Amino acid sequence: MAYSFRRTRKKRGCARAYDQAEWDDLVQLWTSYNRHLLHLIAHLPPATYQHRCQIGADAPVTLDFLIRDYLAHLKHHLADLQPNSER
Repeated sequence: MAYSFRRTRKKRGCARAYDQAEWDDLVQLWTSYNRHLLHLIAHLPPATYQHRCQIGADAPVTLDFLIRDYLAHLKHHLADLQPNSER
């Protein structure tokens, strides 16, 4: 099955070249990276989930929110990989 990247966001001066990389290499990188994040999250002390984080000029949010938001973001991208995706 062939896949292609949809460009949903274009940043000025940002050359990512993901569309020139081997698909299997990108999937392996993405899988390894997310497994590592899962490992880190699984070993967080429970109290750290309520730590407040601020990214750029955005309002502070809890680490718990960031983790859940990232999971939703992953599901968004996984949906793009499904055949006949409605997105």
